[in-house]
Amino acid sequence: MLFGRATLPVNDLGYRMWEGVRESPFTRWMVITQAGIRLSWRIMWLRRVVFLAFSPVIFFALIVYLFESGLENQSWIQLVTANGMATVLPEIDRLTSMVDNGASEAELRHAMWSILLYNYFSIPQALGMITIVAVIAPKLISRDLRTRAILLYFSRPIATWEYIVGKMAIVWFYLLCITVLPSLLVYILGVSMAPDISVFFNTWDLPFRCLFAALLLIVPTTMVAVCFSSMTQESRFALFAWLAIWVVGIVSYNMLVLSGNASMPSGDMTAEQARQNYDEVTNRWAILSPFHCIGRIQRWVFFGIHDVTIHDLLRVVMVLSVTIGSLLLTIRHVRKPLQS
Repeated sequence: MLFGRATLPVNDLGYRMWEGVRESPFTRWMVITQAGIRLSWRIMWLRRVVFLAFSPVIFFALIVYLFESGLENQSWIQLVTANGMATVLPEIDRLTSMVDNGASEAELRHAMWSILLYNYFSIPQALGMITIVAVIAPKLISRDLRTRAILLYFSRPIATWEYIVGKMAIVWFYLLCITVLPSLLVYILGVSMAPDISVFFNTWDLPFRCLFAALLLIVPTTMVAVCFSSMTQESRFALFAWLAIWVVGIVSYNMLVLSGNASMPSGDMTAEQARQNYDEVTNRWAILSPFHCIGRIQRWVFFGIHDVTIHDLLRVVMVLSVTIGSLLLTIRHVRKPLQS
């Protein structure tokens, strides 16, 4: 009692300043990422896909070994391309023209290894990427929105970009595991089976090309998948949207390519003319399929930029637009619960 009146404690139920130890603004997102990686690794299908992604290494390493063993006798290159290897490894017919033009062993080696790594990115790793993102990404933000856990995240001193980067880095980690690591393993096996150290100096740039090609594959796809997750509270809707863009894109691309090839007059075209016509049709319609669109851009990474067409520029603009648009939509949907 003070002057005949009772004193009561005052309870502050509002927001208060954070009194704990703060992480650096550049590493706060890693806390979200580390927790997400541990939780995702408990998914059995994810572990299977990650381990399965390393199985093509044996096939590609075997081709490198056969190539290095027969490099001195270049006639085997024409034999391989004549027996349909181009259907298994697209772009391998580049070697035939290089042999006809008298290319050196170093040039042939660099071209062959680039072809192998390009096909590794464009086929098995792209399929693994679609599967892994389908397993992880749909639940990343949609589950937080459904359970209102997103409010708990932002009761801590983190920014919107830290939350989004932390979520996306979970997918980035596993995609790097199935893209960069296996391709580097193929490269290391190739160097170890080479006859001398000059092989490394002929192909030293390929690991950097692999990393850049992986970023071209990982960044846009993760942006889109996380955007789908932020647009709904039901992860199954995000999963359906993710798979739909790939299935619809691939089916539409193949139908239009087949229709375009059928409408072209065959006549007495040479193999080179038929190949040019096919490239023209596929180049025109690749923009409809994310699978082929990204693959065409990755081709520049491994083989250089030659004869850029309007279709090539449209693909680059589309990928950039979709990536930036997905990021802006994700920011908007993440901030929406905080403003209500």
